[in-house]
This record gives sequence, structure tokens and C-alpha cells, in this order.
Amino acid sequence: PPGIHPPRHLGLHLWILRRPVPDTDPPREILLVDATEFSDDTGLSDATGSSDVLDPAPGTPAGESPSPARQRAGKALEDLGALRDGLLALSPAHREGRKEPGPTGGPGTLSARAVPVTELLDDTVDLTPVRRVGASAPARPPRDQAAATQNLLDGLDQALTSARSATALLTPCPAGGSPRRWRTATVADLLRGRALTLLRASPGDPVTVEPGDVLVPEVLREDGSAVRVVGQEEAGESVASRTLVLRPDPQRLDPWFVAGFCSAEPNLRVVSSSLRTTSAGATFLRPDLRRLKIPLMSLPEQREYGRQFEHLRAMTRALASAVDLAGRATRSFQAGLASGALAPGRGDTPGSSPR
Repeated sequence: PPGIHPPRHLGLHLWILRRPVPDTDPPREILLVDATEFSDDTGLSDATGSSDVLDPAPGTPAGESPSPARQRAGKALEDLGALRDGLLALSPAHREGRKEPGPTGGPGTLSARAVPVTELLDDTVDLTPVRRVGASAPARPPRDQAAATQNLLDGLDQALTSARSATALLTPCPAGGSPRRWRTATVADLLRGRALTLLRASPGDPVTVEPGDVLVPEVLREDGSAVRVVGQEEAGESVASRTLVLRPDPQRLDPWFVAGFCSAEPNLRVVSSSLRTTSAGATFLRPDLRRLKIPLMSLPEQREYGRQFEHLRAMTRALASAVDLAGRATRSFQAGLASGALAPGRGDTPGSSPR
């Protein structure tokens, strides 16, 4: 399932091979298992407060890509035991020659089929399990399919509610006839003045985070969305070596104020030493953290700005989660309708209002 191993937004292929047994015929069938939906029916949402930078998997170093898919990484790892048991249960069925072992119990759907080798030797030689298993796998029990889909829709509704709540707290007020100008200090200046402390983990020396720490990945998107503040529930987690930790003096600096200005796109672009654009069009920066500029303001003023930065991050995190959950709910609902496990509900009659 996605989330087991980086890249966490993709499902990976795992091949289990056996040495040929002397003086025996080679197997005539290959067991293909589709586990892409094994951990995909939970309504996990960034809006619930789960971390988008700290790794959600217990004992796993924190750190890289902030993504809704990363939320499911911890859940997928927690489900590894059930996934292993399901796979072990399929193996005897395959050896006994059963053609289509049914879905296995667990947090999601695990489907498998023993495919004849001759069926695989066509012109395409496509060994992707979902191509061979998906069409032939038995439909999920209707009640299970309905419950899983409703769980995703509930998560989507929760994420949208959180986004609306955060949006209601945002009020763009004009600063006057012209933009405000401040005296600024670089992060290097604040480090020398001990208003900030910079912590950097190494492979043998992890950093344990505290509430109010500002996490800055060494490589991040140009929108700065990976820069964030550690919450109370994340205290004691560790970060990976490619994540820098800024620890503000709470008597002198507001954490969200620091995170907001450190992650502002104009600030990042000025101090970035390299740009990299992926094939998907995303641009990544490697900023020189010590050159980032922070305005010099009183602590009460910082907190006013910090609250706005925090609300903005809550809104974008909730919306990103909503987009992810909407896609997963759509796939689950559509699959249920197409497989016969779900029937049209009462809300789709002519003239009815959308959900």
C-alpha cells in the first residue's frame, strides 16, 4: 500500500522469488496480490492535527515531504501485521491451486489471484497486479464498502469544516497607502544574539523536538509549505538529518512569526542557492537558512502576525487533506457502484441539492 516506503504517495511492487526445485516442474501459476487499497479507507485528515512534517510512524525519523499521503504512512505501517497475515493466508490457497482467493480481513481490501503463466506471456507482458486481479477480484461486501466510503466522506466533511473555520479567522487588512517597512535581522544575527538556537540532526545524533520549534527542511517547495511549528502533541519526536530545527527564545520571538517569515516565498527565493523543477512542474529550493530575514518587532506585534500565519497554514493543510480525501472517496464510491456493492442513494433524485 502507499505509505509503506518512500515515495510514500505511491504503491510499490514487491516480488518474492523461490529457487527452482530440482527434478520438479516449474510452477504453472504466479500469485499476484493487489494491496493498493489495504490502508485507503480511513478518513484520516490533516485537519485532525496530525503532523505534516514529523514522520507519523513510531520510531521513524521525521521529516521530508509534507503531503496528505504522508498521514497514511503511519497507518499503513501500523497495518503491516494485518497485511503480513493476509499474505501468509493467501500462500496456502495458491499452492492448493485455488484460482481466486477472496479479499482478506483487515483494515482494507486485499485481493489476489493465481494467474497462469501462459496468460502473462502476451504482447504487453504487463505484470502489474491490479491489471490481472482487479477485474476478477470478488466485490467487497456491500456493508463494508458502504462503511468505508462513508468514512472517507466523513473525513472530507471534517476537513472542509476545518478549512472554513480557519478561513473565517483570516481578514486581509490594508496596511495603509504603502507597504510597511521594517528593520530586519537575519537568522544568523538572531543566532548570534541567542534569540534563536539552530539544531541539526546527524545520523548518529538525532534531535528531539520541543513545542514551539520551527522545522525547516533543507530542500523544500518554493511556497515554503513544509516549514512549520511543532505542537504540544509532537513533543519528543525526532527529526531526520535533512531537517533543520530553529528553537526560538519564547521571551523574544513568536514561533509562528518566525515560521511565517522564513517560509514566505519572496524571502526564500532571495536566499536560495539552487532551484530544481520536477517533471510535474513543482519547484524546489535549497535556501541558505542563515540569510533569511526576520522583521524586528515587539513580541505582541509578532504574535498578531503569528496568528495569521498559523491560520493560513491550518487552512492550506485542511484543503490539501480535503482534496486527497475527495479523490479517495470518489474512487471508493465509483468502485462500489461499478462492482454492484453500492446502489444509488436517495440524494441523487432530480432537483435534489448537493451534499
